[in-house]
Amino acid sequence: MNMMTALELSPILRIKMGVWKPTKHASWIFTLVTTTAVLVGLFILFLAIQVGSYVPGTFDIMSRRSEMILLAVFFIISPFIGIFSVLLWAKHGNRHATWLWENGLQGTAKLISCEETGSMLNNAPKIAFELEITLPNRKPYIIQHEEYVGLLYLNRISPGNVFPVFVDPQKPTNILIDWRTPN
Repeated sequence: MNMMTALELSPILRIKMGVWKPTKHASWIFTLVTTTAVLVGLFILFLAIQVGSYVPGTFDIMSRRSEMILLAVFFIISPFIGIFSVLLWAKHGNRHATWLWENGLQGTAKLISCEETGSMLNNAPKIAFELEITLPNRKPYIIQHEEYVGLLYLNRISPGNVFPVFVDPQKPTNILIDWRTPN
């Protein structure tokens, strides 16, 4: 077990190690998307009230009003489901990284090769690495690893560089690179 507790580690992981979380500057995106979808849903609901229940719908099983109410409910509920899903995904990532930090085997990863995958998250490119993992009292092994890398750490990515890593004892291909430690 490392010296840092999960409580001390959590902000470091979220800010410095590249584990994704919504930034304080991006909250307006969630607000904009949610507000727009809810307003569209309310507008469709308002229109549905204006349509008579006797007007046939697109399908024989329901009226036009029922179809519009169903669509309105979708527009009102779906952004909240989406936001909940993103926050749940971020929380899982932080929990997993904390577990690796506390329970993982400490070792080093030598960068053999890397390339961008073309995917981006919060302006951080996803990089595909080929790494040689070295753990104490074990043979070195090579793995393929993909990770979003913060812009501050891109200058450290060069073949031959060595990074400290935390390795899952049960699944040796599951690693956490410690980007905070300079090469």
